[in-house]
Amino acid sequence: MQINVQKNQTNKKHTDRFIELDMLRGFAIIIMIFLHLLWDLDYFGLIPLNKQIYKIQPAIPTIFFLLVGMCMIVSRNRKNYLSVDEQKKYDIHLIIRGLKIFGLGMLLTAVTMIFIPDRPIIFGVLHCIGLCIILSTVFL
Repeated sequence: MQINVQKNQTNKKHTDRFIELDMLRGFAIIIMIFLHLLWDLDYFGLIPLNKQIYKIQPAIPTIFFLLVGMCMIVSRNRKNYLSVDEQKKYDIHLIIRGLKIFGLGMLLTAVTMIFIPDRPIIFGVLHCIGLCIILSTVFL
């Protein structure tokens, strides 16, 4: 009698993602949602807040801008081996991604102009990130 002993092998898929960047992105998103929730509650008069909480607000866009820049460089470095045609396709992909993000920013501008006309978002973080992604095709 022959016994087949198989080791329990887990198929771990190797990923090229940087967990640190993903964790920082998640942290920034959670803090951004929390601060926006506080701002909404204060703006609509549901809970009056101490304005000192907003002193940490400038750090969040800074984190997003740094993350976008770092991720763009990591992504571009991984694409250095592409042929010229593939590189052009990747640049078009980046332009389309930038336009989508910029478009979301414009949608947010329209929504805030309708519902919060005294405090509309004219050029915010999404606008800036979308524009920077588009411009990165030239500068990277």
